[in-house]
Amino acid sequence: MLIFGVTARRQLPFIKHYHQFRYLSSQVKAQTELLFDFKMKLPAPVEKKPKRDAFVKNLFVGIFDHEFLTYPEPQHPERYNEFQKWIEPIQNYIATVNPKEFEDKLNIPPHVIQRFRELDLFGLRIHEDYKGWNLLNAEFMQILEIVGTVPSLGFFFLKHSVPPINIFNNYATVEQKLRYLPKIAKGEAFATVAITENESGPAVNNLNTIAILSKDEGYWILDGEKTFVSNIHQSDIFLVFGHAIQGGTVEKRPETMATFIVDKNTEGVHIIEENIAMAGLKGFSTGRLILKNVKVPKNNMIGNVGDGAKCLVDHFSNSRHYNACLTIPILKNFLNTLTQDIINRKHFDKMLYETEAAQHIFSNITSTIYCIESVLYLTTSTMDIYDDQDLKLETALVEQFCLQECMQRLQECIWLVGPRFCIMTEPYEKMFRDALTIINYDTSLLDTKIYSSLMALQHVGIKFGDDIKKERNILMFPKYMFENIFFKRNSMNFPLNEYLHPSLQECASFCNRSLFKLQEVTKNFLIHEGTNVTQREIQLQRLSDMAALIYTYIAVLGRASRSYCIGNRNSENEIKICIILAYRLQKKVDELADEINDSEFGNGDHLGNQISKVNFDKKNYIVAHPLQRNY
Repeated sequence: MLIFGVTARRQLPFIKHYHQFRYLSSQVKAQTELLFDFKMKLPAPVEKKPKRDAFVKNLFVGIFDHEFLTYPEPQHPERYNEFQKWIEPIQNYIATVNPKEFEDKLNIPPHVIQRFRELDLFGLRIHEDYKGWNLLNAEFMQILEIVGTVPSLGFFFLKHSVPPINIFNNYATVEQKLRYLPKIAKGEAFATVAITENESGPAVNNLNTIAILSKDEGYWILDGEKTFVSNIHQSDIFLVFGHAIQGGTVEKRPETMATFIVDKNTEGVHIIEENIAMAGLKGFSTGRLILKNVKVPKNNMIGNVGDGAKCLVDHFSNSRHYNACLTIPILKNFLNTLTQDIINRKHFDKMLYETEAAQHIFSNITSTIYCIESVLYLTTSTMDIYDDQDLKLETALVEQFCLQECMQRLQECIWLVGPRFCIMTEPYEKMFRDALTIINYDTSLLDTKIYSSLMALQHVGIKFGDDIKKERNILMFPKYMFENIFFKRNSMNFPLNEYLHPSLQECASFCNRSLFKLQEVTKNFLIHEGTNVTQREIQLQRLSDMAALIYTYIAVLGRASRSYCIGNRNSENEIKICIILAYRLQKKVDELADEINDSEFGNGDHLGNQISKVNFDKKNYIVAHPLQRNY
């Protein structure tokens, strides 16, 4: 059945918002023609399955959903084939882009942006109703990986396509979407998010940007200064976070946080021409935005007063994995460049690539790339397959694992490069700078680790709260003590081998042991520390590292098994990578578990804290020179 030239199934978004459209102004009603100009660009995706329980959170309480061990395929064959044909021109164009062209530029070159418009790349995550593509998460991730071959271009594309689009998609009204999203999708306007301030960072209560409602309640008067604003020189639309003041009293609380759409040409908006110099990502513009008595129409507030706090949390918690995606092209470029560089170099009496040291480094970086790909596409494909799936913990673990492993592998490769790394004209130095900037641009990995651990512990507390209370006062519960002594499990046996290729049986056993360690360590940590867990930041980081390693390895197991079963090219090497990682995973997990179980007095953390306090008291290095005498 056809309705207005569009299938009834594709009319659902229109029907959903029908009553909202009735009350729009005549100008906006004219814009609704966009809905009827719709043309399907790719075959419709498969319908999403019902939401499942949070996967990684349940690993902490000994529950394993085997559905996630089957590596997902988010696209049906027809859409997959069409999508692969569509991205060919993008791959071909990116292969012609010269990364050196970006090194001395203040902005992304105009001819590159124009080519992106021609390729229709600016609306990939915008719904078809607003002239976008509405790609699946895994599809967008693949394009981001391709564009990220040129890191500055990839980061520009990421900051344009993810943070502002997420806010518009999740919080903006239909009228606001109609006004801005079609322009953004066509590359006629660019949007960015303005949060960070010189002295506050992203903390809600510390933001100094203030919006005061005018006396006639027709507009907001916005004052403040934002720094570290991405794509500042290209952007036409700024999504500014600040405190909305309605009663005359300045109250900087989450309840007053709001998000405002500010057009670049509005009076009082000043973009500081100086570009913030960064270590890497040359050509990616970052700068300061000053707002002085900027009049923002009342209907340019996204949501209501107070919605800005949730919007800010979602901004930092739902897009963490996108930065991690850019580590894939960086590591691949480094690996390919290094391969070509050392293949003809000699080391004493043999070729350098034949030495065990070089082979170990190349094995590590290949395995790391495989891990990053596996866990990233497992996570994004899960988003595409299950409706409104809770993946906040997964995305945080993905971010910390990918960024941390990327730096460790690059450091190892630098040892192989040797003194040539110090030469500015060599490509290695630039790759390292770009990686360093991407990894540290948005948030601290230390905060990410603590955030993910506390999220998991909260879930464990809900599930095992009563047991933990009894364990902390075991003598008060003799029956529970008796059951715990004689019936306590010393191992865990998920039937992982039933869902994997037979060649991965031993790997499944490694994974089983790691899962038991994770549950045991988590429970013991809560029993020992109680409500003090939030203060044990080093232990929280270790727990988070354990979870990231295990989640990544589960992704690796599922991917390798699927690849070998369907006969992918070089899939036998994927099995080898799995076996290598199983051994290394077990060692790392065991080490982290021992450090957590030992507590701060068994692993030396309390002494380290004391030394740190002395250092801050003295404000410099505290130990005497080794040649100093006191006689």
